[in-house]
Amino acid sequence: YDTVLEKKPLRSSVASFFKRYSAVLVILTAVLLFTFTFAAIALSSGRSAIRKNRELLSVEFEKLQFDNFVTIKGEREEDFPKMVAEVLYKVAVEFDPKEEALIYVQFNDFNKQHDKKHNNYRHKKTSYTNFRNNLNDINEHNAKPNLSYTKSMNHFGDISSKDFMKRYTKKVLLNLPKDHVSTYNNNRPMSVDLRSHGVLTPVKCQEENELSWPYSVVAVAESFVKKTSQKTVSLSEKQLVDCVTDKKSANNPFLGYKYLKDLGLFESELVDKSTTKCPALEGERFKVPSYSYSYEPDLVALLLNAGPLT
Repeated sequence: YDTVLEKKPLRSSVASFFKRYSAVLVILTAVLLFTFTFAAIALSSGRSAIRKNRELLSVEFEKLQFDNFVTIKGEREEDFPKMVAEVLYKVAVEFDPKEEALIYVQFNDFNKQHDKKHNNYRHKKTSYTNFRNNLNDINEHNAKPNLSYTKSMNHFGDISSKDFMKRYTKKVLLNLPKDHVSTYNNNRPMSVDLRSHGVLTPVKCQEENELSWPYSVVAVAESFVKKTSQKTVSLSEKQLVDCVTDKKSANNPFLGYKYLKDLGLFESELVDKSTTKCPALEGERFKVPSYSYSYEPDLVALLLNAGPLT
């Protein structure tokens, strides 16, 4: 005998499904309604808090009577009280409107000083958040007693440490030379600070240049010149980049030191004026008599005997 399966009408199947899973559907519906209701309340509450905080901040900004430096591309005005209020809503439970207004004024001065530009409102808000976090970190550090150094704001102040590491640093594998210097020294002080010796030169900005080793080599060379001749010079990283053409030089600063020892570096101003790559210029070349490395961690002895270091 043939078995014939009777097809149930679609309406009957749907009714059967709802009857079987009615309890589950009720629970899911309740959860969804609760979630949407809670989200709507939170959103409404957040907007209300931001609006209230914006009003408080606007009062303080009016007292300060400062000119906002517009940095968002294509904009002629910016609602900076709203931006600060939105940042505070995310990062602060309580805040002092006057103090926060003063922080934004510092951010405004920072943008002026370094001629900062932002692609859009979100970009500027992120930059302000980073600046505020970095400023708080600086103030907390400098408030601690008996520390050997202090912190201050520089042109990287609107970048988070994570973004800085991602943008400006990379892993470098060194091909070390065979010779190394020993740091063994029984007669040495417990510490040494080359800043007090007046041999350190200003830190230069690498910006987004992928090659970091030329800056390292030049920093040591400038300090060596200052230490040995009391002369302050600004030597050329560009000369190293253009003239050290060995394929291994990208990850090997010791080829830069070899060039520094054998040929020497010109001052930046002289090289920057030239329109040719690795030019043969007339002028003083600054050299070092030797270079080496050490496996030993005694930095104090190294600084005294062979400094500056990198």
